Amino acid sequence: MAGETRWLPDRPPSWLDVGVALLAVAWLALEVVGEPVSWPWVAVGVAVFAVGAGPGANSAVGRRAGAWFGDRGAVGRLAVILALLAVIVAVRSVLSIPLVVVVSVAAGVIGSVPVYVALHVVVAGGVGGVGGERG
Repeated sequence: MAGETRWLPDRPPSWLDVGVALLAVAWLALEVVGEPVSWPWVAVGVAVFAVGAGPGANSAVGRRAGAWFGDRGAVGRLAVILALLAVIVAVRSVLSIPLVVVVSVAAGVIGSVPVYVALHVVVAGGVGGVGGERG
């Protein structure tokens, strides 16, 4: 329907989605808990996730990027994610961005993943499929 926006996929979350959410929780527990964080930068990370998952994903550019990303296959998507990580590390080093800022923004983004997946499970009424299905 024209003008309709979707924050959640129109398919139930897969067990792969749940696994990614659990990996996010594990990363937070192992790498962030007990470390200094800047809460304003954590909030920036949450906002980045929210914009990316909602208005950004529902824009014309976001839909095209999502379709392109989905067409890459699992290995291609992993390669894109690793390339993005390499760009982030390079930019951090060139611009001398403090590690606390990078970790805090990452904590906000990655910490939003389990919340998003849990909401998706509740709205969808459960988990369906093993993973990799794109709707």
